[in-house]
Amino acid sequence: RGTRGPLLSGAALTARTPRRLAVWLQANGAGPDKIVPIYMGRQIEYVISYIAILKANAAYLPMDVAYPMDLVGMVMDDSDPCCMLLTPDYLPNISGRDVPTFVFDAGWEERLPPAGSRPERNPDMTWNNLAYVVYSSGTTGQPKGICCPHRGAVLSYGWRSVRYPY
Repeated sequence: RGTRGPLLSGAALTARTPRRLAVWLQANGAGPDKIVPIYMGRQIEYVISYIAILKANAAYLPMDVAYPMDLVGMVMDDSDPCCMLLTPDYLPNISGRDVPTFVFDAGWEERLPPAGSRPERNPDMTWNNLAYVVYSSGTTGQPKGICCPHRGAVLSYGWRSVRYPY
């Protein structure tokens, strides 16, 4: 057990259903350049969420649980998410929004597609498709979404592994 919860190997994490969640995401509109917010505290479901979003060929949007309500609304309006992943604590903060929502509450794994389900691969995905979106306060004080393609992460990690091998 880690300081914040159980320790999981990569194989154990993969067994915790990111593929099945990716199938749910695709059934609810996730795909290339579609945005899926993750709205929860630091927990294993957060890791499962962003892996599932990438497996669904979509882009993840981390939403800080400390965002004030007006910022939550602005980010939701601006990002136009296809669906959303969150925990019950934050469900009231998005009430009234017509966005398919998966809530990580008790029994969430039973609501996923059947074991053995796999997300569809998209042959048209390129490293120019969105990987994630983050919001910055911007120079005007109005938060702005920064759209980050897979290319940035791939090139950055590739360069670092060559430049600073470990």
